Amino acid sequence: MGGSGVSPASEWNKLGQLFYRKRELYQMAWREANLDCSLVAVARFGGPVATVHDDKKLSKLGRGVQTSKPVVRIFSASGRPLSSFTWEEARHQDTRAWMGGKRGEYSNSF
Repeated sequence: MGGSGVSPASEWNKLGQLFYRKRELYQMAWREANLDCSLVAVARFGGPVATVHDDKKLSKLGRGVQTSKPVVRIFSASGRPLSSFTWEEARHQDTRAWMGGKRGEYSNSF
């Protein structure tokens, strides 16, 4: 705040009778995740994020093209890759049940 020319009061927002401000705590690192073509499940309170390619959405290979068994990728809340695994039984299960909701909805089912 020193010397930036921005008033400290301008960083605060009013919400009802209270004031809050947003601060960047760390850099986001979502380079490896394509969330536009994925089913996403989000843990509560800033926990891990699981993604799996949604074969119903367009991809570089075309709509509905499945090349192999899907890979589930686990990321931190900031987008840092934590783990991944091949979903061996994916063709025998409904991905909506795994995601905890309807297709296209975000879930907090962890």
